[in-house]
Amino acid sequence: MKALFIIHCQDPIYGASRSVGNLIRNLDADVDIIFPVKIKNDGITTEQIAKYYGPRVKNVWFLPQPERLTALVGRVPIKKQIKSFTKEILYWLARPKYEKIYRQGKYDFIHLNSATLFPMLAGKWPMFLHVRETFRKELSFWNHGAAKKMNRARGIVFIDSSSRANAPNVSVPTKVLINPFDQRSVDKVDLLQARERFSLSGKETVYGIIGNVTRYKGVDKAIKAFQEADIPNSLFFVVGSLGAKAGDKGFIEQIKAIAKMDPRIRLTDEVEEMEQIYRMMDYTVRCDPAVSLGRTVYEALYSGCGVILQNDGTLPRELPNTTPEMQDKVFFYKFGDHNSLVQAFRATGGKKITRRSYFSNTDQYVQEFTKFVSENS
Repeated sequence: MKALFIIHCQDPIYGASRSVGNLIRNLDADVDIIFPVKIKNDGITTEQIAKYYGPRVKNVWFLPQPERLTALVGRVPIKKQIKSFTKEILYWLARPKYEKIYRQGKYDFIHLNSATLFPMLAGKWPMFLHVRETFRKELSFWNHGAAKKMNRARGIVFIDSSSRANAPNVSVPTKVLINPFDQRSVDKVDLLQARERFSLSGKETVYGIIGNVTRYKGVDKAIKAFQEADIPNSLFFVVGSLGAKAGDKGFIEQIKAIAKMDPRIRLTDEVEEMEQIYRMMDYTVRCDPAVSLGRTVYEALYSGCGVILQNDGTLPRELPNTTPEMQDKVFFYKFGDHNSLVQAFRATGGKKITRRSYFSNTDQYVQEFTKFVSENS
């Protein structure tokens, strides 16, 4: 089998990249990759490609890609609008290069790793779209033509039932596949070294929010609720880019100011060794503007951590692809309810996670993904 993966982000650390990297490393196929071109020289390196995507990667290109703003919340800033328009124009100028790659590659399938890439879908190629985002109804302008374009795919993979429910109606084959996770390596992390790295005594209850440090992720809301909960001997980690690669610099400065005034708030910047984070953390918190089962929910549960997760009634008490041991570590709070989140913090305060098991669903995921692609190419 031969496959082309069009990956919308060069950063190999965050959710979508980690998921597709896990898939590519375990897929029985020769793989080519197209990453988005970047102006600054802070993109992915050859060493990182080998580490995160594995030895089956044969060819790599860096080309302009569209970026439809399918999942942003609230008013879209003018700068983002201009950036999105510019990227789409550059992509259309690069179309002949893409067509040449598709034609010469003779791929069994072409995988688009994000809904933001839906303008690239073309019916004459064996393309599959991976929807990781929740389409926002208020962004109908940015999602214009999504249904028509998505019906040009051979198939669409959704990461959970929420992303499927909020997507445009399509007539092509679809499949909901929880992301691939293999957290067994967390068991190999030296806990004492992890605690030393992050200046922990081992007695604290450690909370954290992982991912892009943005308003969209609700970082400020999580911190505010943690502070109001006022749990003795507890810490809250914000794990995400704070430097040149960070997007919302004004928001990050606000978070830095909060951390400066409260020593319980720890900012780690990017951490490549995420296994250390999950090894020392007790609870991961999610404050997204839409109810969904994001990657860090399962990474945490598969690492033996607890999860504080919002629910509007659409999530089952027993989450898909979890064991009874994992289910006992899920603490729901009412969607968008600050007081409910405060109570969730207090309910877990002082309750360190001491009994851990480590899991992987990668083999099953790869089998189901391969079957879906093979049946619909």
